[in-house]
Amino acid sequence: AYVGIVKKGCEFNEADHPRGQPENAGEFARSGGGGGKSETKPDIRKSMNKVTEVAASTQPVKSLDELYDRAGAEEPAFRKMVEDIAEVTGSKPKFGVDKQTGSILKTRESSERKLKDELGGDFTKLRDVLRGTVVGDSVEKTRDAAATFIAKQGDNVLRVKDRHVGGSASGYRDILVNFRTPGGDVAELQFNSKAMTA
Repeated sequence: AYVGIVKKGCEFNEADHPRGQPENAGEFARSGGGGGKSETKPDIRKSMNKVTEVAASTQPVKSLDELYDRAGAEEPAFRKMVEDIAEVTGSKPKFGVDKQTGSILKTRESSERKLKDELGGDFTKLRDVLRGTVVGDSVEKTRDAAATFIAKQGDNVLRVKDRHVGGSASGYRDILVNFRTPGGDVAELQFNSKAMTA
């Protein structure tokens, strides 16, 4: 079972898992180990690994301060959007909440560290200041929620990374979606199973 494969102390073995097989990319595995396949409607495979033009997926800002100001203004609407998609798909919303401010924005400290370590100081590539997670009871529920969100967002979707196939060696798996918000900013939404967030 999926939970057994990713439990702490076990290394993820792609060969033993239906998600690790190339022919299963973007597909559901039926409960009990993937003896068959069922279709996602809408089909998540159509958006897998979608990446737009570089300019189209960058933040429309001239400073980190501006990025945080814009994200802060969009925070209430973003939070509601995540809660709504979770409710519609029978999932749960999850946010990283700052205990002092109550904000769900990525902390400035984390952003500055990422800018230094990964992004070469380019704040226009910081796409996860506004972020959240939708948690499904199972991998199938997770994939269904992601497919529903992707279909609803349409051309606002900038990137989809299906990390159920080719995830980290530790066994971490999710679906990551970057999309353009109504305010024009780039946000990040992860779709995860309960086993991955426990």
